[in-house]
Amino acid sequence: MLSNQVVNSYRYASAGGYDYAGTHGYIWTNNAGKQIDVFEHGSTSNATNIADLDLAVNEAPTCQTDTVMVTFGGNTVNNVQEYSIGSASNATTVADLARAVGRTRAKAMNGTHGFMMGGFANATGTVYDEIQSFEFETTTNAVDISLLSRDTCNQAGGINGNDKSIAYSLVGFSGSVNFDTVSSYEMGTGTTATAIATQTALRDICSMQNNTYIWTGGGGDVTKFEIGTTTNSASLGNMSVTNGSYGTSQSTTHGYIYGGNTETTRQNIYEYEFDSSATITDVADLSVISTGTNASGSGTP
Repeated sequence: MLSNQVVNSYRYASAGGYDYAGTHGYIWTNNAGKQIDVFEHGSTSNATNIADLDLAVNEAPTCQTDTVMVTFGGNTVNNVQEYSIGSASNATTVADLARAVGRTRAKAMNGTHGFMMGGFANATGTVYDEIQSFEFETTTNAVDISLLSRDTCNQAGGINGNDKSIAYSLVGFSGSVNFDTVSSYEMGTGTTATAIATQTALRDICSMQNNTYIWTGGGGDVTKFEIGTTTNSASLGNMSVTNGSYGTSQSTTHGYIYGGNTETTRQNIYEYEFDSSATITDVADLSVISTGTNASGSGTP
C-alpha cells in the first residue's frame, strides 16, 4: 500500500490540469512479464509490483494526466494501454495506434492528449517522422496529426513546464547514425516540428525535467536544454554510471532512473539531483531485472 502524504504542492501546477512531477514513479518493467512497479521518490526502499499490463510490451513510451498513464505500442504491437495512477488494478487495452511502433522516449502530453513522436517499427525496420495523437480516457484510436522535423527514434524529450503547449524531441537515431537535433512541436496542431537547437549526438538517451530545463543522459554526456529557448544544450560531463534506454520519473527537485541496457544497471534505481553535476546515485532496486526500460512516469496517488 502507498503511504498517505500531503501532496498539494504537486497537484495542478498549471492550466493543463496535471503535473509531470509527483511523489512516486511508475515503471513498466521489461523482460519480466507485464509488471508495473511503483517507487516512492526520495526513498531508499525498493520498488514493488503494484499492478500488471494487459499485454507485455518492449520499448514503449508513456504519456499521462494526473489520473491515468497510457503506454503506446512497443515495437511489435499497436495497443494503447491505460493504467489508473496509484491503483492495484491492472492496465487495460483501450485503443490502437495507427501502426505498431516503439523506441521513442519523447514523452509529450498537454493535459487532454498524448503524442507519439516518431519511433521504430520492428516489423518493417522503418524509422518514422509521424506524430500520432491519442485523447486520454477515450477508446478512440490514435491518429496521425503532424510530423517531426525528421525521421527519429531512440530519442529523449520533454514539454514546456509552464503552459504545456510545446513538446521537444532531443537528438536520437535514424538509419545508421546518431544526430544532434533538438526539435520543437506545438502540441495538438498539424504544424510540422522545427529544428531549433543542437546537443551532443547520442541515441538511447532518456530525460528528466522541471519547468526550466530538460536533462538527458546516457553512455556519454549529461546535457541540459533550457526550455523555451533556441540555445544549444549544455554539457555537464559524462554520466557517472554508464547506462541507456532506462525509465525516468521526477519529483520537483530530483530525477529518477530505472533499469537500463547495461548488465550492472538492469535492476537499479538511481537518483539525480537536478543540475548538480553528472553524478547519479544508486538508491534502491526494481522488483525485477528490467533491460531497456523506458515506459515510466510520475504520479501522486
